[in-house]
Amino acid sequence: MVIQGYEIGDRIDAPPPLQGWRCTKEGEPWCIYAAPRGDAGFSERLERLRRVKLPWSPAIVDGGMTEEGRPYVVTEPAGTPVCLPGGWQGIAEMLRHALNAAGALSAAHEMGVCHGDLTLESLSLDARGEVRIARLGFLALFRVELCEAHRPQAPEVLRRGYPTGPQADVYSLAAILDRIVRERLPAGAVLPAPLAELITRGTAEHHEERYTDMLELFDRLRDASTEVLAAQLVVPADRDTAPVERDDGPKTPRSPSSRATVPASIEIRAVRRGAAPPAPSVPELPAPPPRVTGPVAVVALGLAALALGTAASLAVLLRPPPIVVQVPAPASAPPPSATASPAPAEPLAPAEPPAPAEPASAVAPTRPASSRAPAPRRTTRTPTEELCESEGWYSCTMRRPARR
Repeated sequence: MVIQGYEIGDRIDAPPPLQGWRCTKEGEPWCIYAAPRGDAGFSERLERLRRVKLPWSPAIVDGGMTEEGRPYVVTEPAGTPVCLPGGWQGIAEMLRHALNAAGALSAAHEMGVCHGDLTLESLSLDARGEVRIARLGFLALFRVELCEAHRPQAPEVLRRGYPTGPQADVYSLAAILDRIVRERLPAGAVLPAPLAELITRGTAEHHEERYTDMLELFDRLRDASTEVLAAQLVVPADRDTAPVERDDGPKTPRSPSSRATVPASIEIRAVRRGAAPPAPSVPELPAPPPRVTGPVAVVALGLAALALGTAASLAVLLRPPPIVVQVPAPASAPPPSATASPAPAEPLAPAEPPAPAEPASAVAPTRPASSRAPAPRRTTRTPTEELCESEGWYSCTMRRPARR
């Protein structure tokens, strides 16, 4: 069977008379949903739903009307189906998925999109373990006359064919929890009060008696999850928690040193209902190593002292001699000869006449010369001065103004 080029495969969950299949086109997997007939407003509703971005729901990739007048929608493939274990563990895991679904549905309701036909088969998990909701908004899109079936649909949805508000999804999610609890509740166990109240009020006949929206249901789901987790840690009073002795033949005694010890902080014990908790066990401290005393200790100390003395003697004997460097004496000038004749004296130059003295009024006063050389002038600026100039400050030297 082929619909608009899509090869039809296995059937998937869909509210009758709506039909769903897994399909492929050019080797790519998809999901397709089709109804027996449509109306004139289908194309407009489809475009409006495609513009709403719902990341927690498979995206719509194609849709329209076939040549026979059948409306169809193609979406991305769903994730891994939700598989729940039995007992309290399955109930607790379903509550966790219900919390994620309630958050996603609450955001979808803010965008004006309701589901109306929420089932356990419509929930799946992606690669990261997040909940994905299939067929979100499809009842309002196809507008088909729903058949009476055993599905968790609100009474108003069955009457109108599409959801009228968020209370329809509240009913469906509470009905799914009711089914899971009835199938997995252990025999003789008592359902926690928050979870029982959530199921009773969420599946009320009239929508005015249910929770107002998904946010209120989310808070009740969180309280119920806490009670269910506490119920898993309590063992019924009629159950014997003592270990069963098995006859496996002769047993080899084990030494205390080879026995594995468990810290008291991570020890898990079963607690009977109404019984006082046992006192925490104190781990045994390891015994200190034996001390060596008597002649053996004296001999050990003597050997250690002898080894230290031998090492010190070897260090002194093997120390290299100091290196002596001989510096040659500087060559002295030869002594003057007694027979050598003295050098002839140079004639004295005639003394120059003194310059005429200038008038006293033209002589400028001079400061006595200082024996110290003037300090060189600093041409570079400190980082503080550069910072001050860059910030537009007046000065960083903070010089005192001269007195007048």
